Amino acid sequence: MSSLFSASEHLVGYLYQVRYALLVLLQKIKDEPGLELSLEKLDDVAFEKNGEAIELLQTKHHISKTAKLTDSSPDLWKTIRVWSTHVLENSSSYDDLVLMLITTSKASDDSLTSRLRRDSQRNEAYAFEELVRVAKESKSKTNKPAYEKFLSLSNLQQQSLISKIIIVDGSPDIQDVEKRLIREVRLLSRYPDALRSRLEGWWFKKAIDHLMDTNKGNIKGIELQSEIHNLQDQLRETSLPNDFPTGVIEMGEEDLNENERVFVEQLRLIILSNSRLRIAIGDYYRAFQQRSRWLSEGLLYPTELDDYEDYLIGEWRRQFEIVKEELEDAAADSQQMSKHGKSLFNWSQDNNFRPIRSDYIDAYLSRGSYHILANSLQVGWHPEFAERLGHLIQEAASQVS
Repeated sequence: MSSLFSASEHLVGYLYQVRYALLVLLQKIKDEPGLELSLEKLDDVAFEKNGEAIELLQTKHHISKTAKLTDSSPDLWKTIRVWSTHVLENSSSYDDLVLMLITTSKASDDSLTSRLRRDSQRNEAYAFEELVRVAKESKSKTNKPAYEKFLSLSNLQQQSLISKIIIVDGSPDIQDVEKRLIREVRLLSRYPDALRSRLEGWWFKKAIDHLMDTNKGNIKGIELQSEIHNLQDQLRETSLPNDFPTGVIEMGEEDLNENERVFVEQLRLIILSNSRLRIAIGDYYRAFQQRSRWLSEGLLYPTELDDYEDYLIGEWRRQFEIVKEELEDAAADSQQMSKHGKSLFNWSQDNNFRPIRSDYIDAYLSRGSYHILANSLQVGWHPEFAERLGHLIQEAASQVS
């Protein structure tokens, strides 16, 4: 059980590091849009300007709400070890650097760590004396490599290092950082939570690409600003965000629930090929998930969706009556009915329908919405779809009840 807890704590720690980096960059670019950020390069999080590091952050997250930052805390000394190594290897580039330890642990008011906060009680001389004392007297095997690294610095280097350290204890945990992100974007959109969730989705992908390919360079503050502007455009009253890839999605019937397969039977009536069937299932899934997300986030009103479906049904009805009229005139057989049904389905997939909102343009929504309507037999492709498949709706209703 303890190993599982440890693994969970480490995972949350990595997620915290990435989320906290987004929060700080979001705050900083208001005044310094030229900032750049790196992860796991110079430190957990590093901010650079004009090619020079200006701030290094170590982040320490604890699931326990009672975690303490003591004078011999491994969190403190592992951080000092990292920074002492930086000083030894890059002594000439640390003149104006800020070193910050961001931890959810809380330091007691009489500890040396409390004297390295950025407040009126800051006392670098006291912290220096206590750090040297702990490094020389402590018997901790865990901290021993850190003690040795710190003591290998010259007296002047030790004092210089301590002068740059700022400890931010009692920092917000990973859930509180999410709340702070929402507050940061509250004035940027009528839907701050929707903006935050999409911004974080973009950010985590950006962070993964950055960590996996060091040749990509730093993440620029201007990239974050650009993504915010993009999301603001999508969250306007005349538009909606598109949360799915724009390419073709193929899925199999096994990916559907039992009550989601009526529209598949509709397509089988018109003898649609297997490859087109897989694309149709992908369109259905994508439209269903996107519409559900819009509704759950309050981005789309239920009446607005009802009006859009009424419009689609109306357009289909006009074409369906034409098909029936043509078949009556020709006394069509089963093959002809399937052929006309496929032509009607092709019309629904190729037509440039009115968008659900004026600035939202993506054909998959009407395609997938037609499959959703076909699943409840509100529309159909085969001229006799209602007579042939009506029993499926009754069976599905009996299963639900």
